[in-house]
Amino acid sequence: MEHSYEIADARVRAIGGTSAEHLGSFVTWLSSQQYSAGYACIVARHALAFGRWFEERGIDVEVLTDDDIERFQRSRARRRSRRTETRRQGDKR
Repeated sequence: MEHSYEIADARVRAIGGTSAEHLGSFVTWLSSQQYSAGYACIVARHALAFGRWFEERGIDVEVLTDDDIERFQRSRARRRSRRTETRRQGDKR
C-alpha cells in the first residue's frame, strides 16, 4: 500500500478528540517540512496505537503521565519481543 499524507491524517483522525486535532496539525507540519509520507504514516500509526492503549485502560489523555508513557513503551517492547521469538520458531521448521 502506498503511503500518503492523507492516510496518515486519516489514522490520526481515528483517535478522535483533541489528540486527533493536535496530531493532524503535526502531520500537516511534517508535510510542510518535507518529511516523507511514509514517515508521517509511521508516526500516525504509533500515535493511533498509543491512543488505543490508553483508551483501553480508561486513562484520560489530559492526565497522562510519564509513567503511563513508559508503561506503554514497555508493553510494546514485550509484544515485539514475543513476535521475534515466534518468527524464530517458525524459521526452525
